[in-house]
Amino acid sequence: MAKVLLLGWSSSNHVFSWANALKARGHEIIVITHDGAPIEGIEVISLPKSPLGKGAYIWNRRRVAALAKKIKPDLIHALFATSYGLWGRAAKRATGVPLIITALGSDIVQSLNSLFGRALVKKTLCMADAVTAPSRFLLNQAARFGTPLENKSHLIPWGIDFTRVDAIKPQQVPDSEKVRILFFKHLVKIYAPQLLLSAFVEIAKTFPQATLTLAGKGDLARSLEGFAEVNRIGYRVSFPGFVPHEQSYAFIAGHDIMVMPTAVPEGFGMAALEASALGLPVIASAHGAVSEIVEHERSGLLFKPNDISALVEALSRLLGDTDLRRRYGQAGAKIARENFDWSKSIDQMSALYTQLLS
Repeated sequence: MAKVLLLGWSSSNHVFSWANALKARGHEIIVITHDGAPIEGIEVISLPKSPLGKGAYIWNRRRVAALAKKIKPDLIHALFATSYGLWGRAAKRATGVPLIITALGSDIVQSLNSLFGRALVKKTLCMADAVTAPSRFLLNQAARFGTPLENKSHLIPWGIDFTRVDAIKPQQVPDSEKVRILFFKHLVKIYAPQLLLSAFVEIAKTFPQATLTLAGKGDLARSLEGFAEVNRIGYRVSFPGFVPHEQSYAFIAGHDIMVMPTAVPEGFGMAALEASALGLPVIASAHGAVSEIVEHERSGLLFKPNDISALVEALSRLLGDTDLRRRYGQAGAKIARENFDWSKSIDQMSALYTQLLS
């Protein structure tokens, strides 16, 4: 098995999950991160927080190269094409071993709108021996940087641990008179919780059984709470704050409809996938990678981004039809289990490791 130098923010669920899963497959994992959390059972080298902000990635690239020389990995795997991709380039130059870049979303989509970002990502993709992404949408966006990726791009989706799903399902809140709508993202502008709350003001007039949960932290939290109170729906809207990853499945399962009204294209849409796996129908903006998870009129409803009338219509359909919610939820669970099993994703990444090392 390989000694892998994993570059990424160790406080993120993505890095935590990949590090543990790949270790379980027999790989030796060493993580270098910027101001990240420890991961039990895995060596994590955390470079301290810097007043330079994102400039710290440029400042620390030589230090990362020196650490890589000392570690002597068989393989370098950077999760993020910009910040940690820059470190991956430095580590590859220092060691000469294969480099995998995993695109996560904003690193690709937002960099297309910046001359500096385009140049940075293009050089990183050129230097990589393999480029992975969790969605076809992201792979297509990566191809727009002008770097030939045909022979080194790999679709490896995030996946669901169905042992967790199967353990949670029996704990679902039984049917009641209430229909619980869930938003499960950061409370920031790009994810459009304000659009959903405005739609709920209209929905609340017609569907007295509907409630809304806006789960997450963000700079819009206080203004959203104020908006709910001003519009006299505060007693039907809850703000539980951040939900830890280990509690997330049980929390999602206690709701009836997931809504993802994001104003920007999603690189994957993990919240939609988790909700589908747990049997919830999903309403989502029709752009980005979410359409690879949510099948319109089969497992949920897709609506035009930022269109409040279309969102109100989609909510009205699901709130008014228990059988439709059930059918969409069952179809979503089937799609998730057939196409997004976490163990298969790990198999794919391990096979890529073997391919590069051979």
